[in-house]
Amino acid sequence: MKLAALLNPLLFRRLEARSKREALQELVQHLVTVEHLPLEREIWLAIEERQRLGAFSMGKGIAYPHARLDEINRIYVSVGVSPQGVDFEAADGAPVRVIVLFVIPKPQTHLYLQLIAAFSGILVNPFHVQNILQATDTHEIYDYIHDMGIRIATAATLKDVVAPCPPSVRADAPFRESVETLCEHVADSLPVVDADGKLIGELRAMDILKLGVKDYVGSVADGTSIAPLEPFEEFFQMHADACVRDLMLAPAFFLPVEMTLLEASVRLLSSRQPAAFVVRQGKPIGLIHTGELVRKFLNLQSAVFGDRPARARP
Repeated sequence: MKLAALLNPLLFRRLEARSKREALQELVQHLVTVEHLPLEREIWLAIEERQRLGAFSMGKGIAYPHARLDEINRIYVSVGVSPQGVDFEAADGAPVRVIVLFVIPKPQTHLYLQLIAAFSGILVNPFHVQNILQATDTHEIYDYIHDMGIRIATAATLKDVVAPCPPSVRADAPFRESVETLCEHVADSLPVVDADGKLIGELRAMDILKLGVKDYVGSVADGTSIAPLEPFEEFFQMHADACVRDLMLAPAFFLPVEMTLLEASVRLLSSRQPAAFVVRQGKPIGLIHTGELVRKFLNLQSAVFGDRPARARP
């Protein structure tokens, strides 16, 4: 994918600001106006939070501020140029003349790093910086970057491997009917959603077993004889009028569909989960299993290195 394909020509701007705060406000206000994003406050708060971790300026007159948000599902890039320079409180004391603001969905770390690398490759060269600063208008700056033909690598994401999702159940749905749906689809869990279809939890077969046999396990330990089906009969009688929300033990564990396979693997490993629901804008659209990730990585390896001959048995 070409770098220019991810940029909006209307988000290039000559800055009037003289300070870091004014420059950031100018870029944020321009971005939300052009893209019709009702998120100015959220973006500004995310920028302030990030600033507490360290400076945005990379030195030599270049700065890469960024904000991470849950509310968006694509990356926005806004470029500001200031031939006279902005006091950006840079470590080297140099005024900043090119500012590239990234507004990023929290899961899209890989693409963000690819974009940073692409812009750094351009702006590390004083010749390119000078041409950008001398452009007669902002469209000329976009055209200059476009004509470079710079390409960025795009990583495989969960949308490439997501499996079909079992049916969702509402949090206020009858519990017993939802258990029947779980059994009908031979699923380990069902996504539990709110009235807007947003994922809020999951109804897991393992949790139902824990609830149903809790007293039975204690009785067996005491040597008491109990009929095999008694615990579940008693359990469903006790909760005949319960809804899913009353007995949902598991919070929602999910991964956004835009997440790269590597990032998804790390999340699954760190949480010790064999699978996760995949969501788009908070709504469940599928499942990802660790086995599918392994198969995908093996396929990618074959595509790069070629299929290896089978090892001969001794």
